[in-house]
Amino acid sequence: MEIIQTIWNVLTTENEHLTNIIVSPLSFIELYISMLIFTTILNIECNKRQKFLYVFISSIIAIVNILFVPYPFYTFINVITLPVLVFIIFKTTVLNSFLSEIVIYIISLIIGTPLIILYTFIFNVSSHLVTAIPFHRIFYS
Repeated sequence: MEIIQTIWNVLTTENEHLTNIIVSPLSFIELYISMLIFTTILNIECNKRQKFLYVFISSIIAIVNILFVPYPFYTFINVITLPVLVFIIFKTTVLNSFLSEIVIYIISLIIGTPLIILYTFIFNVSSHLVTAIPFHRIFYS
């Protein structure tokens, strides 16, 4: 019983590093869904190999950034590398590469903002705690 209590304490207290480790595998799912969205909206032709390469390489970059690069900087690295990967892997134009990222940010903003407001209202936690406490981060993700 004490082991369960210890696990619960770890999952319900602020621990940003543990949160990043636990949520890192979800980057594969997130990037796959993002890729499906922007390839569909921008009508980018791609095969299974290109899809796999994009998801695999971008997820590895995202995981390494989250685990080893400080907070404000890993976002900038992702913002720069993802359009470059789209340009190289899918062989699109520069405009489509940047539009792929912009489309994902707009959709994330439209869907994510109401969800985070609803989540913080229902569970009565701040948005900072949603990202810092592993239990909330896993549930919200």
